Amino acid sequence: MDILTNTFNNRELANFLWGFVLIVISLFFKQTRSLVANFFKAFFSIKILRIFLIMIIYISLQVLLLYRVKLWDFGLLKDTIYWLIGGAFILLVNVNNVTREKQYFKNLLVSNLTVMVIIEFILNLYTFPFIVEIIVLPFITIIYLIDIYYQKREYTSKKNIASYLVVLYGFIIFIFSIVSVISDFDNVWTLNNLRAFLLPILLLITFIPFLYFLAIYIVYELLFIRLDKILKIDKAISRYEKKKILVLCNINLMRLNKFVKESTTQLTRFDSTDEIQKIVNDFKKSN
Repeated sequence: MDILTNTFNNRELANFLWGFVLIVISLFFKQTRSLVANFFKAFFSIKILRIFLIMIIYISLQVLLLYRVKLWDFGLLKDTIYWLIGGAFILLVNVNNVTREKQYFKNLLVSNLTVMVIIEFILNLYTFPFIVEIIVLPFITIIYLIDIYYQKREYTSKKNIASYLVVLYGFIIFIFSIVSVISDFDNVWTLNNLRAFLLPILLLITFIPFLYFLAIYIVYELLFIRLDKILKIDKAISRYEKKKILVLCNINLMRLNKFVKESTTQLTRFDSTDEIQKIVNDFKKSN
């Protein structure tokens, strides 16, 4: 028990406990069991596993780099695992947004480099007693879900009571954390806490190249599958098209996306290298 309390704070332990309870309860429902089974079936497909393992290797190299420059130690292992699950994995699942949003990486960095990041870090430094966290967590979760439900109802413009309760809860935690920080000032501003604060920011910044090249790989793969299998064009023409596209777009994701939108349909209509070369030349001139 001491190992748990020394490793995790009360809020984390409360989350683990309620998460375990919800998982156990959900397994009694056939529909939930089916969803869980489908998730694991999809997750353990060779293609997804390969990408996930590459991501793990990449993050390990990130951590090694931070370790070499003395910005990481084994005391940050828990925070690193949290970021892997709550940060990297979510970014991986939503990697298609990289190709859909023109300023995706800029928006991603801006949203993670605001004053709110500092506030969230301070709020997580101190927690209520375990019994309080256990009692409060399900209630605030339900209230938060109710608030989201009412916000999505287009005809509801006024603030509902759930919104005020969420704000009140946030205000209480904020005041509690600020008072705790002031009273325990010397133990807050430490090198370990500075590393813990910088860790998710540094991991995110160094994770962006992985997302970028993964997005390029996915766009190329989908494009080549379309040219090869769906339309069943001549293999020699297909190889020529791929070569020309790779030379044209290279690792320029913006250019690749534009080419896919503007020229892919034309490529599938022609069956000679001269016509394909004309499409590539026309794209070069217009871009």
